Amino acid sequence: MGGAVQRLADRLGLRGRVTFHGFLPQHRLRPMVSAADLMVMSSRHEAGPVAVLEAAIAGVPTVGTAVGHLKELAPHGAIVVDVGDARALADAIGGVLDDDARRLQLARSAQRVAMRENADWTCARFEALYGESLAPRTG
Repeated sequence: MGGAVQRLADRLGLRGRVTFHGFLPQHRLRPMVSAADLMVMSSRHEAGPVAVLEAAIAGVPTVGTAVGHLKELAPHGAIVVDVGDARALADAIGGVLDDDARRLQLARSAQRVAMRENADWTCARFEALYGESLAPRTG
């Protein structure tokens, strides 16, 4: 976005609180994700946010807006709020960070789902759906 987000962070006085890393190769990104206490995703639209799955595999729970995988993981594997509800998002973040037992339960649940519903599982589901749609109709 040509630095628009960084300029916005400056205007909001967030320069000392936000770090923009830019693109990172996987070998540098994975340790950062693994070291996190929480993944926060405040998207307005997402279908399948890979970052949420990467966090789940690493055992990092997610709080965010009710979009894509987050909506599917909730309520056991993620905490979701309505899109655009900044107060609810802030409250959910604080609530999870203040409750280690809940945070770890969310992480375990999301990790189980991400491990089970991997690329092989997804491929098998698509093949089954295609098979059903191509099957001759009887009756």
